[in-house]
Amino acid sequence: MTAPIEANATEAQRSVGIGFPAAVPALRHGQIRGTDIDLFYGSPDPVEVGMHNNRPLIKVMLLFEPASCDLAWRGAHGKSRQERLSGGQLCIVAPDVELSLSWKEKASVALFYVLPSFLRTFGCGERAPRGVHIRNLASIGGHDALIRHLASVFETFCAERSADHNRELAIAAGRVLTGRLLKFHLGSLLRTSRIGCLSSVQQKNVDRFFEANLHRTIEVEELLGLVFLSKAHFIRLFTRTYGAPPVRHHLFRRLQRAESMLLRTDCTILDAVERFGFGDQSYFNRAFLKFLKYRPGALLRLRAKRPLK
Repeated sequence: MTAPIEANATEAQRSVGIGFPAAVPALRHGQIRGTDIDLFYGSPDPVEVGMHNNRPLIKVMLLFEPASCDLAWRGAHGKSRQERLSGGQLCIVAPDVELSLSWKEKASVALFYVLPSFLRTFGCGERAPRGVHIRNLASIGGHDALIRHLASVFETFCAERSADHNRELAIAAGRVLTGRLLKFHLGSLLRTSRIGCLSSVQQKNVDRFFEANLHRTIEVEELLGLVFLSKAHFIRLFTRTYGAPPVRHHLFRRLQRAESMLLRTDCTILDAVERFGFGDQSYFNRAFLKFLKYRPGALLRLRAKRPLK
């Protein structure tokens, strides 16, 4: 592990006011500056970025598989907190929050920096988030197919490790993806305050259970011990939080992970059926078409046109 790098925004040219440390070349190769958004994407080697402050900017970070990163930040009254981030997660950092990053292994990540005024474009006013919020990207993508597919675009950018991507396309995709993510996140906070949802601790426990059981179907009763709620009340709060009942949501997550596996690796459809516990290929094909709106064979044709590197 290298010594910590103190982030210095003056080390790179700026647009909205951010620059990633020059000592992290894996991200500098994917640095694109726009008028109201700065984009960074790449696959950093294990490295530490010391405590720094992104000042008035909102930071949106997407981690792709595989990923492992320790995030530390100072909250209200200088209180320090720390969280382990992993692939498939979204992290939103509010303006003026001091934070540090410690990458444990080489992993793909996309970073977006925007001013609070950027939110007006997407109907959010300037109601910027507060503190640090960590969410499961798959659960958000389950509500919005465009988020899922735009996130896949940046996952591909990271994997290709090229500076030759179309700048206008990257900025447009980054603006739409970031805007929709922030709008969804801020809207969910508003819904939580109005009608009640699962707490952040309950969501974390449920998400961890889902991730550990992507290889099989689950029953609602298995989740009740994680949240200490009655079955009916849990289903009601879960549906308000995630937009679908628990069993259906877990099925959708398994399909999303199978989608990524089919696109990013050389596995067969039967491999995905067995890996994610669908029993038979016919059921997998029907579920894939119903929830993702296309057939898994389309991914294999797409993969054939774009061979793995």
